[in-house]
Amino acid sequence: MREVVVGIDPDQAEAVLVRAVAEARTSGRALRVARVCANGEVADPRQPPVGLGCEQLDRAMESARTLCGGPARVEVTGEVLTGETGPALLASAADAGLLVVGTGGVGTVRAALFGSVAYYVVHDGATPVMVVPERAAADTAVTRVVVGVDGSPESRASLRWAADAARRHDCPLLVLRAWLLSNVPGADCASLRGMEADCLHWLEAELARVLPDPPERLQLAVPHAGAAGALLEAAQPTDLLVLGSRGQGGFEDLVLGSTAAQVAPHARCPVVLVRDGEARLDEQPH
Repeated sequence: MREVVVGIDPDQAEAVLVRAVAEARTSGRALRVARVCANGEVADPRQPPVGLGCEQLDRAMESARTLCGGPARVEVTGEVLTGETGPALLASAADAGLLVVGTGGVGTVRAALFGSVAYYVVHDGATPVMVVPERAAADTAVTRVVVGVDGSPESRASLRWAADAARRHDCPLLVLRAWLLSNVPGADCASLRGMEADCLHWLEAELARVLPDPPERLQLAVPHAGAAGALLEAAQPTDLLVLGSRGQGGFEDLVLGSTAAQVAPHARCPVVLVRDGEARLDEQPH
């Protein structure tokens, strides 16, 4: 079972939970709620843990089950983990379809997010990660999926993931290719207008290669801007922003920790980081 795993932070549990529930519901996946406790919070890791970690986990699971109500019900389970937050979450989510974490609050998830979590996901993890910013809208409705592309394998994986997400959430897909004079693929035009046309032509060809059957509500954008700024400006609070975890050209500044460092802390919406080879939720076995 390729579950959706959500790592809860006491200070941001609701916002992270509603996003995790939305992904579980639309993909028909089970939801596993994980609370990472510091070693001192659990007297004996071999025994069922008691105290703060379990109380917070129980509350989070109750909230998740409430959010999962209705015709599209989702199986909800929970677990208390111990140790360093990043390695513990990624070990737990190694076989998951998606790991959801937050950026806000003072809990352990925030402390590890831009260090060990981002590092382990890129180098050791095999799971797409959704980062929910502290100021993200607490609403399960995704009104649009935004994805940045640059032609790299990771970018193509993120484009496929984004197209699946747009279909699952029944919303438009905005595909964005940021460009500057120094990184337009194969451009030899002298004018900005000509370069914009070249970039749009490249984007259309890239879409034809990667998405032979694209979503019906498809939007294209080729802003003359840096990648991070263009993505942050395009993504609205109720959007879902999808990025490859590495890139080149227009997204060469969005690699490894800098993806999280530049985009996730400033994004107004959740950000999903996808590596090449990671399966979409619709491709994963139940």
